[in-house]
Amino acid sequence: MKQFKGNVGYKKENRLGSLLNQPFPLDRDKDYDWMMILGVSLFISVFLFVFQPFGLHNASMPGKNLFLVGYGGVTFLVLLMFIKIIPLVFSRLFKEKRWTVKKHIIWFTIIILTIGTGNYIYTFTFTDFYIWSWKSFLLFQFFTLVIGIIPVSVLTLTDVNRHLKKNLAMAQSLNRDIHVKPPHAPDYRLVELKGNNKNEKLSLSANQIFYVRSEGNYVHLCFEQEGRVQKQMIRSTLAGIKEQLHEAGSIIPCHRMYLVNIGKIAEARGNAQGFTLHLHKTDETVPVSRKYVPHIRESIAH
Repeated sequence: MKQFKGNVGYKKENRLGSLLNQPFPLDRDKDYDWMMILGVSLFISVFLFVFQPFGLHNASMPGKNLFLVGYGGVTFLVLLMFIKIIPLVFSRLFKEKRWTVKKHIIWFTIIILTIGTGNYIYTFTFTDFYIWSWKSFLLFQFFTLVIGIIPVSVLTLTDVNRHLKKNLAMAQSLNRDIHVKPPHAPDYRLVELKGNNKNEKLSLSANQIFYVRSEGNYVHLCFEQEGRVQKQMIRSTLAGIKEQLHEAGSIIPCHRMYLVNIGKIAEARGNAQGFTLHLHKTDETVPVSRKYVPHIRESIAH
């Protein structure tokens, strides 16, 4: 019984880890970045000016309204730094292919904590600079989180919905090409795929291959043989296999880690993170990177 409970806990941990490591869309355009920066900053200023929560309505000081609006200015400066400047300076850290749900959560947590720290410094710079305590510091972090969670949640959901619509549109466009165009003639030319290990060879016709997936120093081949879908791993790079398949025009790149046989594509399906290709005769799915969409569409059309 103890072993069973342990297995359940392990599975839950695996599911959580899998969710946190899923890719998260990071291809925000310049207009969206500015909409987020200005929208959140304006929301903070208006919210504090109108509602004056956390006892602010009882505070009495010269220029109080202007002071409250200033919190929006703090938010603006922090968001400008974290959304526009830092990703530009450290661009290698912000590659979409490496961005995950976990990194996104950590990044926004850092942003909120920085805004809270900025609010704390701003408050005591213009009121009583010499007052300091961990209790008041943590209180400011809490206040910032409570107010900031509203616009951040709205904008995050808007961003996810924007990606979902765009990816669904691309998937539908590809499906029109797939279903309208006549099927490609099967390519029965025999290709011999060689791995780096001695005597590592696999002879197939191009038409038998579903996809090729890279995994470190190996590639996984998914193919049909004797009426069954089979898989085999050989020691090679994706670039090496692509070179060996250069005469098989139906097998093209669709992702940095995948080659796919366009003659095997049944349909494309989109979601917020991108879209995938579903293949005939198998439950396997293949991810698609946006930069490969024009080439896939062109290959299907021809």
